[in-house]
Amino acid sequence: MTDCVLGAILVLSGLGVTFGALMTGLSWRSAKTWPRVQARLKRSAIEERRNVIGPTLILDQYRPALTYAYEIKGRTYEGRRITFWDRRLWDDDRRKAEEKIARLGEEFLIAVSPRRPHKAVIEFRLTSRELDFLGVVGVTGLLVAGVGGWVVWMMCPWQF
Repeated sequence: MTDCVLGAILVLSGLGVTFGALMTGLSWRSAKTWPRVQARLKRSAIEERRNVIGPTLILDQYRPALTYAYEIKGRTYEGRRITFWDRRLWDDDRRKAEEKIARLGEEFLIAVSPRRPHKAVIEFRLTSRELDFLGVVGVTGLLVAGVGGWVVWMMCPWQF
């Protein structure tokens, strides 16, 4: 019976990973057609995280954290999303995070979802490397789900 549970967990986990990769890719693709709107910087800061990698290696990383305001049809919205790929923002050099904020300036263009104006993003492009990674993650999720399906098929007592 534990094999059946393990198989079901693998199926659900694999499908969840594949779904997440697919949704990120679709969000990126649709954002290419979203209208551009002028946004105003309200707050900027540098977030810091410390990664402990083994007993002797500690890696400090930094990323910009922004709050910006924009207006759609007379209504003001606030946004915090910088990119669809948050991992790209973290850097070992604090100055690079500060430069990303300085490059934006006080006013900049953002992409806003026409159907859900509360969803906006500053950098709406993914690099080819990020797209490749999404593809690998999606296929890996399908492989994990397939292994889980095989485990359920072969090990569970009921017949399909």
